[in-house]
Amino acid sequence: MKMKKILSILLAALFVVGALPMGVFAVENENPVASVTAEDIEVIEKVDGWYRYDENGKWLEDPWYEYGIYPDKVTITYNDGTVVSGTTREIYEQTGYWPGWSSNQSYENQWGLGEHTATVSFMGVESEYKVTVVENPVASVTAENIEVIENADGWYWDGYGDEVGNWIDDPWFEYYTYNTIVTVTYKDGTVISGKLWEIEEQTGYRPLSDSDQSYEKQWGVGEHTATVSFMGVKADYTV
Repeated sequence: MKMKKILSILLAALFVVGALPMGVFAVENENPVASVTAEDIEVIEKVDGWYRYDENGKWLEDPWYEYGIYPDKVTITYNDGTVVSGTTREIYEQTGYWPGWSSNQSYENQWGLGEHTATVSFMGVESEYKVTVVENPVASVTAENIEVIENADGWYWDGYGDEVGNWIDDPWFEYYTYNTIVTVTYKDGTVISGKLWEIEEQTGYRPLSDSDQSYEKQWGVGEHTATVSFMGVKADYTV
C-alpha cells in the first residue's frame, strides 16, 4: 500500500509540473552581452605560431604550421551600453569570463600568405575578425664565432636519459653557445646587431642558439658548430 501511495504522489507531482506554463522555467536573466568584436591582427609567416605533428589525435609524418590567432584587443558591448575593452586577460579580469577564439586551420586547410578569417566569442556571442599572414621580413642572420674555455664556460649535467627514459648518473659537460653577437638583416635593408637578449629588446623576438652537444657527443678541445635561429632564419657559427 505504501508503494502505491508513493507512486500516486509522484504521478500527481508530474501532472502538476506538466501543467505549468513554460515561462515558469524560463531563465530569469537574459544574456547581458549585445556584441563582441576583435581588432584585426597580422602574423608573420612561419614565425607567429607552431608546428603541429598531430591532427585529431593522429600522428603526422608531415607536420603543418598553425598560426596563433589570439586577438590583441577585444571589445565587449553590453545591452545597457557599457563597453569593456582590452586584452583577453584584461577582459577576464574585468568580467570574470574569458573571450575565446577559433579558426578553420587544419592539416587540410593550412593558411598561406594573405587574409584569413577567425572568430572571437564571449558569453555565447560571436563575431569575425581578420588575420593577415605577412611575409617574413628577415633576409638573413649571422653570428660571430666565439671561444669557450675547456670545462669552464658551461655547466655539468648530473647524467643523461637513455633511450627508454631511464636516468643514468654519469656527469658530462655542456658548453655555452649563446655568448655571441647576432646580426639580423631585414629585406628592407635594416640591420641590427647585439647579444641574444639585446635583439629581443629591439624586436620582441629572441634569437636562439643551439648545438649538437649530448652525452653521446661531448665536445673536446677544437672547433665545433653551433646554430643561431631568428624568426625562422638560421645560420651556423663556430665555437
